[in-house]
Amino acid sequence: MMPSGKDGSEQQFSIQPHPAKTNDPSDMQETGGMRSNPMPEGMMAPGPMIPTPEMVHSMDAPAPRDEMHARAAELNKIVMNPLMLDEAGNDTIR
Repeated sequence: MMPSGKDGSEQQFSIQPHPAKTNDPSDMQETGGMRSNPMPEGMMAPGPMIPTPEMVHSMDAPAPRDEMHARAAELNKIVMNPLMLDEAGNDTIR
């Protein structure tokens, strides 16, 4: 059985010409995307943001380490797939 087109005729294929006009690789450089600008805007940032004293005084105090560990354990417990836990609630995949 021969592959056929939509109208029942035999499919035909042709070779497309290569887009290069010369043998110079720079002729094929893309004009968009990351290649269009060698220095992305993210690399041209002014530097780290140093907060002013007013900003520092308006911030809340950082949470204590034990509170952060308790919150992380709570979030990990919520995200954990229940099929990966044994009867005691311990992680079975190591």
